[in-house]
Amino acid sequence: MIMSLIEHRPPGVYGLPASSAFGKLFWQGFLIGLVEVSALMGLISAFGGYSFGAMALHGSDILRWAIVWAVFFVFVASSKNFCFALHAVYIADGIGFWPAAILLSILFGAIHLGNPGEGWVGAAAVVMIGLVFALTLRRTGNLWLAVGWHASFDFR
Repeated sequence: MIMSLIEHRPPGVYGLPASSAFGKLFWQGFLIGLVEVSALMGLISAFGGYSFGAMALHGSDILRWAIVWAVFFVFVASSKNFCFALHAVYIADGIGFWPAAILLSILFGAIHLGNPGEGWVGAAAVVMIGLVFALTLRRTGNLWLAVGWHASFDFR
């Protein structure tokens, strides 16, 4: 929004057009992320690396907190994708789309190294997903698929 004001451009130019908000691409991405995270958690659990444990919430509290966290992770996904994948388009004017996407994906992975428990393998995976998100931006022309995907994966 700040760049939109500085550059006197509508916010939709930066990859998240309001007309596409929570449309088909967002829900396709959400489904992809849901399948991805379910497979990942299922495999980790199958090999003894994760247990769902006891239920901490019950009744309507489950739905209420699910909604709160879903909204939160849409904002997280929007901001991360907006900051990294989108800037590839504008940096690309100088060095090309894919060099910019690679550079920003490496930065995206490096920033994740600051997360508790994150290692080089996890950071490398973040670099790869950053490149996949850049590909979705390149193919669709906006970030809504990547935002839906990222939000549902982070919601785990």
